[in-house]
Amino acid sequence: MTFRVLLSLLASSSAPTTKMNRQFQFVNYGASFDNPDESRPTISCDGRIPGGVSLELTHWAGNETPDELYADTSTEMAIKLALHEGYAREMKNAFVLNNHFDTDGLLSVWACLQPEQALEYSDLLIQGAEAGDFGEWSSDLGVKLDCALGEIHAQCKDDKEAFRKSLEVLPELLQDLKRTGGSSFESMWRPGLDYANKSWNNMQRRDTALVPVGEGIVMLQKPAFTSSISPYALHRGLVEMELDESVQRILHVNIEARSLKHFKYEKAGHGWVQKLVQRREVPGVDSNLLVETLNNKIYGDGLWKAGGGGLVSICHTTKGLSKTAEKVAEHLARFDDGLQG
Repeated sequence: MTFRVLLSLLASSSAPTTKMNRQFQFVNYGASFDNPDESRPTISCDGRIPGGVSLELTHWAGNETPDELYADTSTEMAIKLALHEGYAREMKNAFVLNNHFDTDGLLSVWACLQPEQALEYSDLLIQGAEAGDFGEWSSDLGVKLDCALGEIHAQCKDDKEAFRKSLEVLPELLQDLKRTGGSSFESMWRPGLDYANKSWNNMQRRDTALVPVGEGIVMLQKPAFTSSISPYALHRGLVEMELDESVQRILHVNIEARSLKHFKYEKAGHGWVQKLVQRREVPGVDSNLLVETLNNKIYGDGLWKAGGGGLVSICHTTKGLSKTAEKVAEHLARFDDGLQG
């Protein structure tokens, strides 16, 4: 029996017996929380808030989440909190804190505020968090949930407003997703799901390929004129090829005219989390050292640059290269210090 199945069985047969009186407080990113009532403990969901809190439920680096509550997503940690009688009682009147809006953060906050309802929707909540934080096609409903919350966020002026609106609509959204597949909220999730499906269809083209090219590296090769591939679709492709558990790096290859290629090198979608329970941990890499080595030894100054946007980004090329994708993958595998162990 897998942990997820066990959790589902526990959620369906268990309900918190401790009366809750928790209250949400949004904290600006980087700020500490000035507790107005020192007799009340604090729970930090999906992030770290300076100044110390009573309980962390987060996978962020340096976290102090108790091992018995730890999971790959903060949402799953919040559900485990609902099932843990001791912690639930200790935190029964806690302030629930968050300092940034994303799907995992919103869902973990709601699960702390409404533990009984969270247990009812535990699978869907976790799937939504996995879609949001790891770009996984966890399930169609999980992708829809992530897309819908992303649309709410896009329509708000700031993260605080996004939390307020999302917490208001979430119970109805979850109910509708479970009963009808989300028909009442289709306008919110449809654009994101259509993009994922379009990406998946593009991945079936003859000129697009997902290919393992060395230990832990998978190459996604496509024409530059096609749209970027949705992370959901990439994950679905990895699952179908049974590579999702072994992949550590993704090499994106955009093929331009005259066979020039732009490259983007990333960790796997969950690779930014340093401590994982169900997924294989992805080794880190010194991106600056990697870029320096590539430029000095092979490509010339400035052809590779560190970063690229996003938590999983490692490095990317600054202009098209004529080298074969296989040769570039070989160089990356040789000089990526995280793959040498």
